[in-house]
Amino acid sequence: MTTDKEAFEIYENPDNRVPAGDGRKVPQQPLSTHVPIRFAPETVAMVKYLAAADGLTVSSWIRREIERAIIRRLPRPRTGFQLPVDSTGSNTLSNPSGVASSNSLPRLATNADLNSEVSCSA
Repeated sequence: MTTDKEAFEIYENPDNRVPAGDGRKVPQQPLSTHVPIRFAPETVAMVKYLAAADGLTVSSWIRREIERAIIRRLPRPRTGFQLPVDSTGSNTLSNPSGVASSNSLPRLATNADLNSEVSCSA
């Protein structure tokens, strides 16, 4: 595996900066938020290995895995119920006739600051 220093030396040469293939496809919904995160070197090595095995960039692999984790953690609607999101950003469980039930989910913030520090206390 190439170290960051070796990669810098390789790409310092302009001949090594020539695109090797087609560019990446622009996603239908452009990505809008940058979230800096640090991992242990061992974790980064495993992520690089798994991303390469899946034919993805490290960023795409991490994004995919986070999205999968979010889907697993979201409450699952019961059969016959839908989870609509209205323009105010609030989520409510409703039955197929559109009448809101007494069950409702916490309000989703559409303007959440994902770069802010979060602390939890018991």
